[in-house]
Amino acid sequence: KLVQSLKKTGVSNPVILIDEVDKLGHAGSHGDPASALLEVLDPSQNKDFWDHYMDVPIDLSATLFVCTANVLDTIPSALADRMEIIRIAGYVAQEKRTIARDYLLPEVRRATGISESQVQVT
Repeated sequence: KLVQSLKKTGVSNPVILIDEVDKLGHAGSHGDPASALLEVLDPSQNKDFWDHYMDVPIDLSATLFVCTANVLDTIPSALADRMEIIRIAGYVAQEKRTIARDYLLPEVRRATGISESQVQVT
């Protein structure tokens, strides 16, 4: 997909979002995704990246990769070492309740036709 995405953008310096790198699969019959990603993110290797599926060389040195993860524990240490980790705090429980009460619940009630008296949130 990486090569297809680069071709589709038509630019030499794209920003590529790789979502949930903490949920990478393990090595199997289709290779090791963490090792491939390590090669892609490593500045000393990504200029001469070789896409084995398409069997073509690709210069990824001008590409900015943004990766997301929910936890750091499951990201292989070699991969995490090549990332700049930016921690962004999530919502606390009270904020989640306020969002649900003030925004989500009214929207769902309107969409389903359920009246306020028919819903009890605890």
